[in-house]
Amino acid sequence: MDRANDSHVANPATVAVCDRERARVAWFAGVPRVASGATLADMWIMSKILIGYASHYGQTRKIAARIAATLEDRDHDVTMFDLAGPRQESPEGFDVVVLGSRVETGRHAAAFRSYVLAHRGKLAQRSTAMFSVSMAASHPHAGNDPEGYIAKTCHELGWSPMRCASFAGGLPYRKYGWITRLVMKTKTKRAGGPTDTSRDHELTNWDEVDTFAREIDALRVSEIITPVSTFLRPA
Repeated sequence: MDRANDSHVANPATVAVCDRERARVAWFAGVPRVASGATLADMWIMSKILIGYASHYGQTRKIAARIAATLEDRDHDVTMFDLAGPRQESPEGFDVVVLGSRVETGRHAAAFRSYVLAHRGKLAQRSTAMFSVSMAASHPHAGNDPEGYIAKTCHELGWSPMRCASFAGGLPYRKYGWITRLVMKTKTKRAGGPTDTSRDHELTNWDEVDTFAREIDALRVSEIITPVSTFLRPA
């Protein structure tokens, strides 16, 4: 979660890429049914999907696990790993790579940034998606990229994921040191959020996480059947 807000202008090119892909995936979610009653999405075989996450207090890891579970329910082979952990996974050999990071002091985690830079070439050769976890995303009118965190990071790293999403994290007051607890309580109070420090607060909208996971599933399908999709589009 973010402890401070950075003021910057979002990169419109990155936002446009995500918006175009959102529209493309939405179309495939409504692909006409074939004679058997199954959609073209249902006909796609299992993909190998890699999910890397950078978490501090555990909420980003929990979101990554929810995405993994949803994709596994759709018969995909999912590997999940900690971007800051000792066991690192290369994008090589995976069809789809999903990377997520919490935001603290206005920036995504160093481990997340380092991974993208180290594997940028391989990421460019496959379907990719990114999710960002921050307190800024918990605001009622936060939008798709609150504070422009995703656009700024992707611009700096030279990476254009095909799908992007921002999720609210949580307030694990009981895990904070007393200084962090005081700072977060003060910031949260100004924003109208929960200030009861005797308990932790989860702010993630799990329906949004599930929708993102389903769109990752559809993203792979849309990429595979794009060459024939033009014949199915209404005139």
